[in-house]
Amino acid sequence: MVLIKSKRGFLFTIATIILIIPLIYLVSFYSGVSETKMEDTIGRIRCDELHYFVEDVRRDMERAATIFGRRAAVNAIEDVIQTGVPLKNYTFQCTPQCDVDCGKFIYPENGSEAAIAELVICGTLHGKNVTNMLNNTLPEWIERITEEGELMGFDVNITPFEIKVVPRDAWHFAIIVENNVRVSDREGLCFYTESIMTAISNTSIIGLEDPLHLLENKERKYILNCEDPVLPRTMAGCGVNGSGVGGGFVVLYRTDIGGNMADYRAYCNGSSPDAPPTGDLQKQVFVLNDAIGALCAPGSGMSECFNASMPRHFGAIISYKDLTAGQMANCQITIPWIMGTGDLDDDGNPYGGDPDPECFNGSFIESGDCIMVLSVEACDMYYVFFGYYSTDINTSCYYVSDIEEYYNQECPSVNLSNGPCFFDRLDGNLNLSEKYVKQANETFGTTSIGIESFVDIYTLYNMKNLGYDVVVNSTYSWVDYLYWQNVTGCNVVGYCEADNYSFNLDCPHAHKYNLDTSCDMVTSCPICPNGKCEVGENYVNCPEDCGDECPAGCPGAVALTDCKKDPSANKYKVEYTLTVFNCTGDLMDLSADPEINVTSGGSSNIYTMNRVGLGNYTYTTGLLSKNDPINGSVLIQEPGCLVLSNTSSYARLNDMPDC
Repeated sequence: MVLIKSKRGFLFTIATIILIIPLIYLVSFYSGVSETKMEDTIGRIRCDELHYFVEDVRRDMERAATIFGRRAAVNAIEDVIQTGVPLKNYTFQCTPQCDVDCGKFIYPENGSEAAIAELVICGTLHGKNVTNMLNNTLPEWIERITEEGELMGFDVNITPFEIKVVPRDAWHFAIIVENNVRVSDREGLCFYTESIMTAISNTSIIGLEDPLHLLENKERKYILNCEDPVLPRTMAGCGVNGSGVGGGFVVLYRTDIGGNMADYRAYCNGSSPDAPPTGDLQKQVFVLNDAIGALCAPGSGMSECFNASMPRHFGAIISYKDLTAGQMANCQITIPWIMGTGDLDDDGNPYGGDPDPECFNGSFIESGDCIMVLSVEACDMYYVFFGYYSTDINTSCYYVSDIEEYYNQECPSVNLSNGPCFFDRLDGNLNLSEKYVKQANETFGTTSIGIESFVDIYTLYNMKNLGYDVVVNSTYSWVDYLYWQNVTGCNVVGYCEADNYSFNLDCPHAHKYNLDTSCDMVTSCPICPNGKCEVGENYVNCPEDCGDECPAGCPGAVALTDCKKDPSANKYKVEYTLTVFNCTGDLMDLSADPEINVTSGGSSNIYTMNRVGLGNYTYTTGLLSKNDPINGSVLIQEPGCLVLSNTSSYARLNDMPDC
């Protein structure tokens, strides 16, 4: 029996072992599978980390190139300022400090681009270290990226093999760096390699100093982008007929000259102590604000100052009343003129009637004001504008220079180049270089890279007096690069002389900035449609250019009513009420309290109306005789909106309704 039990135990042991072996095998198999999956997951995570690292490097390289390029441009400008020598003949100096293979590395060899490239790659200029470029060079950036990669367990190898410096547009340039890049995980799980990784910066020149102004004018000037090239015209009134374009300082016949024949004759021929010199008379606009009488009587010689061929003549004439055919024939006016404007001044003598509310903005002209007369007979345009002075020109801003593309064609006898781009200004070039145009066109598909500004002739005048060697010339065009090339300009009409200097422009730039000069008539009839909402056009008469809807925030209609109140001994007060509606017919407030022009007893005065509720304004006169005729008129001119007006009837107070 004992033997039998031993055999049974042996068999049980064998069976147990047979059952355990498959179990061990299964456990070992699944353990191996889990380990493989874990290794695959870790590998994917690691490769993702490497991918994101490479993308960060790509983005950071472009940011770094933008910063390095800006700093390099500042140092290149400072070199021109310090030495007084432009960079046109500068040569890239590749030294061991550049940390590149000078035999293989590709770089711009000459000019301002070479100087900026050397500063970005080497941190040097003329082969010498530039302190301000410390830690702001490409090799130093690569060193920092390499160290960052090491901390993450990556081997980083970035080798730049080419740098370009190219104009991007008028206000930006690009640092373009080509690199060989290899990044690998130290454990050999994954790697990234790229034969060409390109970084393209977008470096702004806004706020940088213009080296060319310093070279030519000895003036420190910073590059700012101006959106509005010229001051806008402000309407002063309009007439019923006229001819020509002219401008100058207002001289009122009745107020400034005396309003009689003897005074006028002495003023005209120069015998009066108050008469200006012959040259200055041409800078004045004669305003006939009284009856013409015998002003141009045959044989009187009084018309000579209206004749452009005479030595002494005015720059233009405005008559509040429209002259008769006989008066026009006697006056023989050949200087620019406008007739029938109505009373444009506020001297208490309402000669000529009220001005046309469609073009009178409520601002009266005064003696000595700078104004412009603009008559285009072909399109029935007869305007008077308030002008400016030459000192009002914004000389601190820069504009894209594009006369070759658009404006030379307006002036057949002229062929001027575009203004120099930023790199040209570093090089000392006075015109845009074909070299830079070609680069910008091939790389970014643009050719509009030139910039221009106006010279500050008054600063030049002061510098001349301080002993600086600068040119001050009253006949040159004020466009900077043309002024330095002695290009003649003509006086801009509507900009009056200040301190013996007039604002001058050459023909192409007169067309570019839409300014008439004494040599070139730029203004033409508004063409509807032509893509521009011009003077005389609005959303009513030219919806194609100005839009066919009343703009939001604009008044659509105004109503003016009057009534008499507070009777006292056959006298009354008159209350005027103005109601303003928007384009949808709802009441609206104006941006400022409106003014009302009240005419009574032969005199006119302007008063401010008071807001009494949404869209409602009132003005109440003092006590007036019940038999006095009176009327009021309002002119509403919200910015960017159609000018609206309304006038009450000219009636006696006794005939008005009671309030």
